[in-house]
Amino acid sequence: VDFDKYSSLTSKINTALKHGASGIIFVTPEDHDDTINVAGPVRITPKEIPILFLRRKALMKLSIPVSNPTIRSATGATELIKIRDTAYNVVGLLPVDNDTSIILGAHYDHLGWGGKGSGSTYMGKEPQIHNGADDNGSGTSMLLEMARYWSNRREQLKHPITFIAFDGEEFGLVGSSGYAHKTSIDSSRVRFMVNMDMVGRMREQDNGLAIMGTGTCDEFPSYFEGLELGDLKLTLKESGTGPSDHTAFYNRKIPVLFFFTGAHKDYHKPTDDVDKIDVNGIIKVANVVTDAVTYFDQLDSPMTFKKTKDENEGKRKSSFSVTFGIMPDYIAEVKGLKVDGVSPDRPGERAGIIEGDIIVKIGDLDIGDIYDYMNSLGRFRKGDTTSVVVQRNGKEVQLQIIFE
Repeated sequence: VDFDKYSSLTSKINTALKHGASGIIFVTPEDHDDTINVAGPVRITPKEIPILFLRRKALMKLSIPVSNPTIRSATGATELIKIRDTAYNVVGLLPVDNDTSIILGAHYDHLGWGGKGSGSTYMGKEPQIHNGADDNGSGTSMLLEMARYWSNRREQLKHPITFIAFDGEEFGLVGSSGYAHKTSIDSSRVRFMVNMDMVGRMREQDNGLAIMGTGTCDEFPSYFEGLELGDLKLTLKESGTGPSDHTAFYNRKIPVLFFFTGAHKDYHKPTDDVDKIDVNGIIKVANVVTDAVTYFDQLDSPMTFKKTKDENEGKRKSSFSVTFGIMPDYIAEVKGLKVDGVSPDRPGERAGIIEGDIIVKIGDLDIGDIYDYMNSLGRFRKGDTTSVVVQRNGKEVQLQIIFE
């Protein structure tokens, strides 16, 4: 039996519910630090039974042995307090007499001191600050330089440029999704969006630079495929989706470009610090971005959005053997998982899932939030078929999905 797919907290909760549990008490194991930190700052759907997380110290006060806890009855009261926080995007506009804007963006948040739920891959016992020099001090530094550069050349521009430092990227593209959903700018009035994320380690990639999103616009391929940049090695990827902020704009049918110098062993660790940064490499990337912005700003023809296939490229890789090929909406406050985008030729699209659907059931598993969704993916393998129930325009629709 593959027990890994049943090891998550979500799976344990759902299994207990399935077997008629009246309540669930989680206790920190004896070989773990006696602290409670079960999730990061995300939305978790409450269940219909009380679920408590206790420290070992609490069990000792109740005279319950940690090695073999037995609780026949419990009486008490709990209060569910929703804690909300605010993410702050920083936006600057370089105005030009044109109502169609270019967007340049980079996320400025990182992981703080790390810890459970933060996304840190650091395994040490002592907390350490995660400075995120590459992820994404490199991208925000380039964004500031772009703002300085173009503010001194505004008279050369045909289109205004909006500079955005996004918050909340590490917690699910929160800032960029909020902006792309709620911005007063009509998506048809955004010429294209450029995302700069982890552009500071070119030297380690043998002078390589990945540019993703080259298939999201009819006008991109001829420009990028014709570039001659000396010893700079370009890798071009068509897909407009990936684990960074450009995805939020691609899902609004805006052409996107994502500049990225590659993953490395310091990703999401305290060792991602300034001494590892290739400053000359950042300058090279900045020159490529500047030239591209100049070209497409001056191009007389309109820029035509194109939908692309998901090539599974980017900073992070999925730990699941199957996927729907969808982009979750991380900011929607709904019971279920709202779909923000659907990749072409993937299981979700073939099943009939569309943008705006709310997934409420996969097989026999009720989906209340993204954790239920991820837990359900761990139950399936390539070749499996199951039913999916979505809410669409206030009605439930049942679909069949085949994992490939």
